[in-house]
Amino acid sequence: LVPLAGTLLAAMGRRLHLSRLHAVYRFLSTWCTICSVGYCFVFLMSGVVELFNIETEIIAYSLLDICVVGLSSLVITGASADLQVGLLPAQEAELSLYPGPHNHGFFPNPDYYDDNL
Repeated sequence: LVPLAGTLLAAMGRRLHLSRLHAVYRFLSTWCTICSVGYCFVFLMSGVVELFNIETEIIAYSLLDICVVGLSSLVITGASADLQVGLLPAQEAELSLYPGPHNHGFFPNPDYYDDNL
């Protein structure tokens, strides 16, 4: 668990640093670490201490799964609503090989060739 937490909390790409996704990344990495501790706690309570029976263990794991997947998807969906996704440098270089206006995406605009050739 310590290597997972260290990797999530300490490692961050150069493109993400000082971007709008910085706070979202920090929140999600902290949230995933907390949920990982929750998985360890449920295993400890059910497997080692035998405080939870099998039904309680299944319910606890299901709740943790819902927390990890559900909240993470809500946070990603909420954060990406305001973001304008730009092209990667390799995609921009590829688009510069094709003539015509390109609004978004990786492929050339087929209407340009029909109208201008």
